[in-house]
Amino acid sequence: MPFETKFFDIEKSLRYPYPPDSKEMPIASWDKFGVPEQLHIVLNGLHAFWAKNKRIPRPLNVDDASSLKALVKEYLANKMEV
Repeated sequence: MPFETKFFDIEKSLRYPYPPDSKEMPIASWDKFGVPEQLHIVLNGLHAFWAKNKRIPRPLNVDDASSLKALVKEYLANKMEV
């Protein structure tokens, strides 16, 4: 049965990925519980890495991994809560 879904604007959705009427992401599959939240966090970290360095992290590079980890922690510290 179809249902209507509401969304925030893109700026707010990048910090708070949940639908306006919920405090959790919709669950598409119980096999992948928690994966959408993890992907959202990692992709925001990659976006911040790209904005800072104008490139993606190099494979197996410890310095890039440390920088990405710091950016993800910064994102989590600034993540919007309801």
